[in-house]
Amino acid sequence: MLAGGEVDVAAFLRDAVAFCNGRAMGSLSAGLIVHPRVAQAQRAAVEGAIEDLRYGTIAVNAPSGLGFVFTAIPWGAWAAAGTRESIGTGNALTHNTSLYDHAEKGVLYYPWRQPYTPVHFASNTNLERTTDKLIDFVSSKNLLSLCMIIPEAIASK
Repeated sequence: MLAGGEVDVAAFLRDAVAFCNGRAMGSLSAGLIVHPRVAQAQRAAVEGAIEDLRYGTIAVNAPSGLGFVFTAIPWGAWAAAGTRESIGTGNALTHNTSLYDHAEKGVLYYPWRQPYTPVHFASNTNLERTTDKLIDFVSSKNLLSLCMIIPEAIASK
């Protein structure tokens, strides 16, 4: 803490990155939640944290699994993480539809406020209808029933 109760964002990010890189298991993906005001005021510290994190995918303000869904960015373990003797969560990237040479990691930036309430949130106002469509899909395994989930999922507020 700084004088006046302010948080030293740069120190916090340095400590968080050191913890993730040194103590957390794996190197597949990491998420970083950053308020827009902090991102603007502490741009160098935030960008430095993203650069220093040794993970294959860094998702800012989003679930890190979205890096797998959006195939334009590379997905996989941090390139220098695993060896044949100790593979951990891997040592290579996949997807990479943009064909980056020697990609080290993919970074996904997402808006601070999502345009819809995620399906798994209890506050989702369309949860019952979405769940009904999801059950229809699971029971039928029909591509059309899968497509019917999407409008219900994004109709929530």
